Amino acid sequence: MARYNTAPQTLEVTGEQTFTYAFTGGIISCTGSPGYTIVMVSPVFFPGSAQTFYNATNGSITLSTAAGNITGNGVTIGTTLELPTNSTYVLTSDGTNYVLTSALSGPTTFELPVTFNALLNADGKVELNPLDENVEIKPTGSGLVDISPQSSVSIQPGAQATIRPVGDLTLSSSTGTVALGDAGKDTSFPGNISFTTDDQTIDISPTGSASSVTINPTGNTVIDSGAVTSITSTTLGTISNMSIGSANPSTGAFTSLTSPTILATSSGASTSTSSGALVVSGGLGVGGAIYATTIEGAAIGGVTAASGAFTTLAADDTVSLTGNAAATNTTSGTLRVTGGIGASGAIYAGSIQNTPIGSTSRNSGAFTTLASNSTVSFTATTASTSVNTGALQVDGGVGINGALYAGSLQGTPIGSTARSSGAFTTITANNTVTLSPGANVTVSPTGSGTVTLSPAGGGSINNMSIGATTQSTGRFSTLTTTSNASVTGNFGFTGNGTFGNATSDSHTINGSVTITNGFNHNITGYTRIARGTTAQRGTGVDGAIRYNTSFDVPEFGDGSTWRALGPGFYYSDVSSNITAAVWNCYFVDTNSSPRTITMPGSTGLLKGDTIRFLDLRKTFDSNALTIARASGQEIQGDAANLTVSTEGAAFDLIWHGTTYGWRIFSI
Repeated sequence: MARYNTAPQTLEVTGEQTFTYAFTGGIISCTGSPGYTIVMVSPVFFPGSAQTFYNATNGSITLSTAAGNITGNGVTIGTTLELPTNSTYVLTSDGTNYVLTSALSGPTTFELPVTFNALLNADGKVELNPLDENVEIKPTGSGLVDISPQSSVSIQPGAQATIRPVGDLTLSSSTGTVALGDAGKDTSFPGNISFTTDDQTIDISPTGSASSVTINPTGNTVIDSGAVTSITSTTLGTISNMSIGSANPSTGAFTSLTSPTILATSSGASTSTSSGALVVSGGLGVGGAIYATTIEGAAIGGVTAASGAFTTLAADDTVSLTGNAAATNTTSGTLRVTGGIGASGAIYAGSIQNTPIGSTSRNSGAFTTLASNSTVSFTATTASTSVNTGALQVDGGVGINGALYAGSLQGTPIGSTARSSGAFTTITANNTVTLSPGANVTVSPTGSGTVTLSPAGGGSINNMSIGATTQSTGRFSTLTTTSNASVTGNFGFTGNGTFGNATSDSHTINGSVTITNGFNHNITGYTRIARGTTAQRGTGVDGAIRYNTSFDVPEFGDGSTWRALGPGFYYSDVSSNITAAVWNCYFVDTNSSPRTITMPGSTGLLKGDTIRFLDLRKTFDSNALTIARASGQEIQGDAANLTVSTEGAAFDLIWHGTTYGWRIFSI
């Protein structure tokens, strides 16, 4: 609440206050406990009025406007303003906002950026310590930030300090040196460091007995001097985990070179004592074993002989062992081999002593080739009664390029696994011979050769398909079927023949039967010759009309094609466009749309072949039937299609021949 004193020039406020007028001509004194807010009347109602606020508390007071903003010197502060302790602020209404026209005594707090267009001078201590905010000094254009006190400059933040200009950062001294870091403290450079100034010296020389220089990067260390690079020490030292000369090799002098493993990664080939990945001018003393792909041009043990162990001992030229010690047993001689000897080439020796190659007493041996310049005789007389008896026994197979002569071959299946050719004048068997391979058995003599099967006691061929793939001729004195028989191709008799032997047999011939030598043929039983796709019947004697009691119908023909006499019609409904066949009666439905029926081609037609047509729905008058002729045919003497548009029409088309074509017969 507001309390008015006897002196009207001062208005005391002790707590939260909202003004409904502008108090001018005096001072508004803020007392009591700090932290409260004073809300000023809207500046719109009191343009030009100036109100003076003094903070007599030991903390801050918040000044707030009921409308507009609080501005100052070209900037907008906001709707509130902090009045520091022991400070006097004058706020003047411009009819829209309050303008901070005076700020005296204690510190002034601005909540928004403040722009100073002239010099900002501070004669006392200046502190910039906002909570959780950055302090930025960023002059634009060619402006500089000049920090040049008479004494030292100390930047000691509680956390990290970063100096990161967009351009270059120069740390220099006109008379002294530039020091980075304090003594005893680490100085870290997380980015790249370049010392590239011309004609300058880089000196890293810490003093004191405990000083050291450590270069220990995670990646590579490159010392790439244009001239000589010298690393010297007045006392002994070490270079650890360092690749010296990894890119370009050069010379080096060492009193001792010690390493767990030394790798010479160059791929240079060695063709002499002065070439290769590792070249040693003097001798090489090795306490352990030496492993190499090859050792070329080196006299091993050339001065003093010693022992050696090799998995392979190879030479491009003759190897001479010049010792002349004689061999009297396996542990004497110029060359002594504790184990066996394997030689790819021939072995020549003055003699081979005490070696069981079978010269005196037989023993085992393995040879890829056993050759002899003369006859090889096996003088043992042991007879062979099985595969593991006899003078010569071979556990595996025997391959012989020449002929084989033997007193006899007993119990030996010739070609039992893999068949091959053989020539015999006579094959004799004392018992049954069985040929039962998984594939075919072919007997095919060439030229005029024949295959004759003529057993003395006669014989038979049972369950055998003769000529199943390619037909040929055959001659039989009697050809008899003892059961039902089927003939699927043409069947011809050139002489008398008997087909079937019982009236109960039934025989079907799906092709044609031609009899060209008389008519003295006995076909017993019931034989039917089935209809083909064009109602074709089997054939008999050439020409004329014939009837045979062995067939179920009489037939007629032109000498090559026969058809049953008066076979009748086959009836079917037609509701689509089709190609007609002879001896068919078509009930044609044109109720939904016209129909076209194409006549059959002339090939295979016989005079008198008939096709019948009937109007099924009596709709030919609304949707006509078109009879399309085949190529070259006439219908009723016209070389044109026939259109039938008479309701309820029923008619036949009868074939006369290629000259007159189809003739119409009305039913």
